[in-house]
Amino acid sequence: MIDIRSLLDAQAALRDLNNKIEVLNSQNLDFHGRRIINAGDAQNQQDYVTQKQLLDVFNQLNNDIKGVQSEINLIKRRLQDAGI
Repeated sequence: MIDIRSLLDAQAALRDLNNKIEVLNSQNLDFHGRRIINAGDAQNQQDYVTQKQLLDVFNQLNNDIKGVQSEINLIKRRLQDAGI
């Protein structure tokens, strides 16, 4: 922690803080293997998605594939029943 005893100390501390914020805003962030937690769902194209959103899409695709497979099986049975 910086010991601020004068206006010059406060200005120097604010400049240092501003420089650190600029670095965060202008460079890639390396989280060194740490997780980002409590994230909200993506709203825009360039947003990261949450695991929940990925699982929702995966489950919907899986259900869609099962539906298509059921339709294929029905067509196969009808073809077999027709002797084709």
